[in-house]
Amino acid sequence: MHPSILLMAATIIRALNGLIVVKIMATHSSVGDFGKISQIMGVIAMCSLFAAGGIGSGLSRNLAAARGIEERHRWLTVALRVSVISTLCIAVALILCSLPLSLVLLDDSAFIWLFIFLAISQALVGASTVAQAVAVADRAYSFILKVASLSAILGALCVLVGISFAGLLGGVYALLINSAMSGIVSLLLKKASVRRLIAQWRAPVAKSDAINLLKYAAVTLTGAASLIISQLAGRNAVGATLGWEVVGLWQAAVKISDVYMQLISTVLMGFVLPKLSASVKYREMHLELMKILRVSIFLFIFLASVLYFARSIVVGILFDSNFSGASHLIGLQLIGDFFRVIAVTLSVGMLATGATRLPIMFEGAQGVLTFLLTIGLINTFANLAPLVAYAVCYMLLACILSFFHYQRLSKEGVK
Repeated sequence: MHPSILLMAATIIRALNGLIVVKIMATHSSVGDFGKISQIMGVIAMCSLFAAGGIGSGLSRNLAAARGIEERHRWLTVALRVSVISTLCIAVALILCSLPLSLVLLDDSAFIWLFIFLAISQALVGASTVAQAVAVADRAYSFILKVASLSAILGALCVLVGISFAGLLGGVYALLINSAMSGIVSLLLKKASVRRLIAQWRAPVAKSDAINLLKYAAVTLTGAASLIISQLAGRNAVGATLGWEVVGLWQAAVKISDVYMQLISTVLMGFVLPKLSASVKYREMHLELMKILRVSIFLFIFLASVLYFARSIVVGILFDSNFSGASHLIGLQLIGDFFRVIAVTLSVGMLATGATRLPIMFEGAQGVLTFLLTIGLINTFANLAPLVAYAVCYMLLACILSFFHYQRLSKEGVK
């Protein structure tokens, strides 16, 4: 079976886990409560990216380009050191900030232990990040599929049990277990590899290697800090201005979008990035990138068309009748996603050649632009403001990245 099929299957399974979890939470909560739960999901997503220092893509690229076993061991040692230190830092920050986070995001001090529990779970999330990065570099997609399948089933069961026996609060705590489940499964399946990796802890680490890995991590972390924090702030602003029911409907449309965007992002970072990294020159990468971009756009248009015409049915299946208003938001969400696919693909192409400055700027700009546009458009577009802001943001970023991409090609004499 082709590796890309295994990778896509693993991503689809993870997406199905997300849909099932969303369905469970939406069925047991009001539209307004779901809007607030989306804040917790946002914090979990951000912490998951920070858990291992955001080194996943950089580690995959460097391992894929490594020449010999010694170089692989060197990168793994650096990754282990960065992962452990960053995981400890984010855990300490979560514990120290548990009270203000509980008050600011959820308007209640009762959720302090939620953030402390989240801090503890980050070690498992970090382990999953490193394991997945190594598997991607080695093209061990069968392992990725196995981890995705087991963690998706076990994680969804935990959420169902949590919400069934302890109500909405139990479901929220179970969301943390669900996010850490891939780490648990990875450690159980790779116990021998984990022991060998830990044995390398004391091996010397070159400062230049750590900086190299952190440059790629900066792309992921900038995106996490910018996009997810802006979403948290945006949800708070929209909730305070228009009400949390508006946030709940908006987030329902976003969760549907997350399914196929997760599939596209995983294929780009897990399959396309290592493939393009083998290109010696930028123009060689460009030829492969354009083939991938054409296929991505074609598939997106096909899937988006199906989703748009079946949007009422999809919303009914994934949520319930209280969320029917979300179907009117999907069209705008799809427009934004179209331009996002183009922008992200171009960014991955640049990243594959070792260029990190523009991808970092792109990751940072998307969150800032989306938030500022949302705030600026609330009075004009009301509940449509977040979706209009999203579409305009990625339209601008796709144009900017296209300009710089072709500018670099022109410098190499490619028309």
